[in-house]
Amino acid sequence: MVRYNTDGSLDTTFNTTGIVTTPIGSDDDTGQAIAIQPDGKIVVVGYSGYSDISYDFAVVRYNTDGSLDTNFNTTGKVTTDFDSNRDKGRSVALQSDGKIVVAGEVVLSYPKDYQHYGVARYNTGGSLDTTFNTTGKVTFDFSGNSCYAGAVALQSDGKILVAGTSNPGGWDQEFGIARLNSSGSLDTSFSSDGQVTTGFGGNFEYAYGNIIQTDGKYVVVGTTDASGYDFAVARYLTGSTTVSGQAGVGTGGTAIIGSTNVMAKFNTGYACTSGVVTVTKALNYPGGSSNPGEMPMYWNISNDCGASAYSMDLSLCYTDGELANGNSVTEANLKLYRWSGSAWVQQVGTVDTALNCVTMSGVTSLSSWTLGDPTTGGPTGGPTAVTLSSFSASAEAETQQTLWVLGALGLVAGLGGGALMWTRRARQKHGS
Repeated sequence: MVRYNTDGSLDTTFNTTGIVTTPIGSDDDTGQAIAIQPDGKIVVVGYSGYSDISYDFAVVRYNTDGSLDTNFNTTGKVTTDFDSNRDKGRSVALQSDGKIVVAGEVVLSYPKDYQHYGVARYNTGGSLDTTFNTTGKVTFDFSGNSCYAGAVALQSDGKILVAGTSNPGGWDQEFGIARLNSSGSLDTSFSSDGQVTTGFGGNFEYAYGNIIQTDGKYVVVGTTDASGYDFAVARYLTGSTTVSGQAGVGTGGTAIIGSTNVMAKFNTGYACTSGVVTVTKALNYPGGSSNPGEMPMYWNISNDCGASAYSMDLSLCYTDGELANGNSVTEANLKLYRWSGSAWVQQVGTVDTALNCVTMSGVTSLSSWTLGDPTTGGPTGGPTAVTLSSFSASAEAETQQTLWVLGALGLVAGLGGGALMWTRRARQKHGS
């Protein structure tokens, strides 16, 4: 490891020479990635072992002067074996609580060369974090094929994004992206199974680097041989799930329940006499990937109103940003789709481009709903469960103020006079 001054000269305050080398074991040691802690300490990850036959993840922490930090595993060094074969740490990310996340490749059935993604998480003192998959480490593959991780990044909510290379079959290689919950399990709110693959039209495509934008989008960079070897860059949505909460809907006439970008209006004569309506929203493509004609969200709507039958006007609305992230969609062509239990079924509906909404009257069946453009394909795949993210309520005079929040998006609903109304500025598009 080498540290330079800003003018390019060696920094002699670092190990007196500006250079430091560190043996991990008695054989081959290779550093692959580096991160700087807020206190200035330096974390280096890689692998240590023998002649590409048996390697382990290796993590070393240095003080700011280049000396080994003996507060880290007493020696400043730690190695981690997954299955007594070829384990190589390739990337590192630091959590806000100081824990260290390392991702790389793990061979579980050598010499068959069956590579997996491997992720390990360490406590600040260098021990494996047993709150992560109970062992501090986890391995997984893509559809039973060889794969390996090359980059890792952390979302602000603690979820872990891992990018690398997957093998869909034969000799082909393509980007493989996975998202883990903080516990180490695959996050099924990301592309329905926690994983997504991306091809660029070539045979050999490898992901090497990644970064999370300030808006939460995930950018991955690598190479493709689609036309010679070129840069390959892909950007992914990383929206999580949210829910509006549950709300009572009044005892007569008309009631409205609002969630983020949804209006469900029970028509006169069909209002709920008791119970609640629940609306949830998932910020993912319904089919689990960016299929043509899909918008990047869907809603689950249900009720236990106690009414034997109902009829409502349903409006699904979208932000300008969501429209921009729709895959091959034209706003004027958007239609409502309802999940039948086995497929998305196109419904009638009217687009209001000023309000960014599509509205359908006479809805008599609630389930999962989404928006899509039938001229380019429309939604595919099926919805997954979503859970409550943020819900709060407070009483103000005779009005109950209820707030549902998703990141920078939110809406305020007030409950008064037995009816829940959605507050909205008329004829104004939602912001992105």
